[in-house]
Amino acid sequence: MKLLSLFLLVFISGCLKSPFRTYPDQIWPQRVGNYTYQQCVEEMGVPNGREEINNGFVASWLTFREARSSKLNLTFNSKGILTGWNNYRHY
Repeated sequence: MKLLSLFLLVFISGCLKSPFRTYPDQIWPQRVGNYTYQQCVEEMGVPNGREEINNGFVASWLTFREARSSKLNLTFNSKGILTGWNNYRHY
């Protein structure tokens, strides 16, 4: 019984930081310029991918909305501040 309780606790806490959560597009414009990469990782978990670009990097997460997956790309400057975003929907 203790093992089952431990498993449920780990499972539920993992869901809270799951990269598969839904994030409405309306929140990202508000976060540009004042949201950090560290805040993003704390909220969404480790990204599925990360690519270095000039003066920063792009981090990618898979998200789901209405049983459809999307790839959320967040662009950060070299200081880790969000500078842009896009959401590619897979249908």
